[in-house]
Amino acid sequence: MTRMLSRMYLLSLLVVAGCASLNVNVPDIPEIPAQRRERVDASNVPDVRTLDQAKIELNRAYAEIRYQQSKVQNREQEIEKLKREREKQKDEIKRLEKRLERYEKD
Repeated sequence: MTRMLSRMYLLSLLVVAGCASLNVNVPDIPEIPAQRRERVDASNVPDVRTLDQAKIELNRAYAEIRYQQSKVQNREQEIEKLKREREKQKDEIKRLEKRLERYEKD
């Protein structure tokens, strides 16, 4: 991103220099503000002093991610199961309503 901005700036300088040598009026080029990065919340970052501690914490983090992913997958499967059951119940309701209509007609 910064490489592209620096190239654009260089290109604009070349255009201005070229136009100045040709005595052409060029409008002012707006200055591109540097992007500001948001501060990272480091309150949950573990305090590690060695590479081994960092590896242990990283492994814990990956284990937590895998656990959360499996929970999400289980929930999604449960949702699909409940949707199928709901469809069966809707079909059963329709079947019973039709049956009731037949009895009411008689």
